[in-house]
Amino acid sequence: QSLNTCPKWEARKHNATGRKEGLEQAGVARGFVRTHETECSDMCAQVKPPGKRVNKSEDAWLSEHYRGRRVLVIFDEATKLKNRDTALVKRWRYIQKELRKAGQMRASALTATPYESALDDIFNLRLVIAPAGLPLIKDYEARYIKGRDPFGRPTYHEHLKAEFYNLYVRPIIHRKRKTDADVRDQFPAMTEDAHNLEMGPEQDKFYEAVSELQWSDDDEWAEVPGLYTVLRQIAAYPEALLHSQGALAQMLVEEFGAEYIKGLPSIKAEWVRERAKIIRAQGAKYIVFSFFGQSVVPLLARDLIKDKHKVFMNHGGLTEREADDARRGFRQWDGPAILVTSDAGSKGLNYPEASYLTNYELPTLHSTYIQRINRISRLVGGGETATVDSLVVMKTVEVTRAQQMLERNEDSDIILGDSEYDDENFVSAADRRKALALQRENRKRKK
Repeated sequence: QSLNTCPKWEARKHNATGRKEGLEQAGVARGFVRTHETECSDMCAQVKPPGKRVNKSEDAWLSEHYRGRRVLVIFDEATKLKNRDTALVKRWRYIQKELRKAGQMRASALTATPYESALDDIFNLRLVIAPAGLPLIKDYEARYIKGRDPFGRPTYHEHLKAEFYNLYVRPIIHRKRKTDADVRDQFPAMTEDAHNLEMGPEQDKFYEAVSELQWSDDDEWAEVPGLYTVLRQIAAYPEALLHSQGALAQMLVEEFGAEYIKGLPSIKAEWVRERAKIIRAQGAKYIVFSFFGQSVVPLLARDLIKDKHKVFMNHGGLTEREADDARRGFRQWDGPAILVTSDAGSKGLNYPEASYLTNYELPTLHSTYIQRINRISRLVGGGETATVDSLVVMKTVEVTRAQQMLERNEDSDIILGDSEYDDENFVSAADRRKALALQRENRKRKK
């Protein structure tokens, strides 16, 4: 609709069935709005040549409409194209190559999180968006990739990350920050704080007993499937084990007893409950993010309801209608309210009504952290300060997870040029590391 307000511009949605017939009847519009997948299916056919095992890309019916035309392609949510091994990216690379051969073609990409986990994210986006000037994949890997971990994930030469930014990112990126002077006043001021919590003796004793499973009687360390996740749940809320479908969690419930585990306290839950009382007294709205959508989220919601708060719950186990009702109800509720949600609520959803947000657990991906806190940092013409708190239980696996998030934050700063950005309003990776004040802590092996 907004494209149609431009002078001499006609745009139409290009989706659903019958789009080919509709295009033939109406003629070629100046602009199309469609999904990444719809464009691929209409412009790139996958054909298996006789005697071959691998499909080959060929022009599909929509390609003819672009022949000889000047074409501008704008990719929204461009991180969908960050993995060059997916069929989607391979087909898009073919489409872009053919468009460039057929006429004048330019492309732009829009994304709030261009860097999520590795240099590959931006290199692969450029393969689709702006391949000119990039090295061959084999040369890029030989130059920047130091090796790969047991899961095949690349590790990079740290001293070359700044070079990568200067050569392949800086020339094509328009980096816009919410703290830039020309837009700063359009967003609420934001403060970030971190809280390092210590488990009480009962929760700590149970965590210690479970962590001992990774050691044999001969003090040999052995990997225990599911142990890392179980330890995260115990640090978050021990009772979550009762709602877990994991084999190790169910074994622990059987061994220790459901009543014992149910009676164990949670230092994090206690912190959130106290925080919620203060926020309610202010008449404000509050969001709590947890990784464990179907085990921890319902427990937190239950506790907060007991404390007489108005609570809405959102996680991946709800139907689409239930989730929509919860999110809409939270936004429209007249008065203080709490939304307890998994990361199902961290992307593409706006909650400018909320002034407070707590990361019940820090995510490994820095991009997920940014997605979460951006839910309450929306264009609202300034207004109240948005306050973000992050919880980490010391001497648990949560410390390592927080360190991983900070390391990716630091990589992101380097790759996007933020490590050299000097603005007291911008929260850098170094600022977050200072706030968390984390040191790597290992529990001593108890014999």
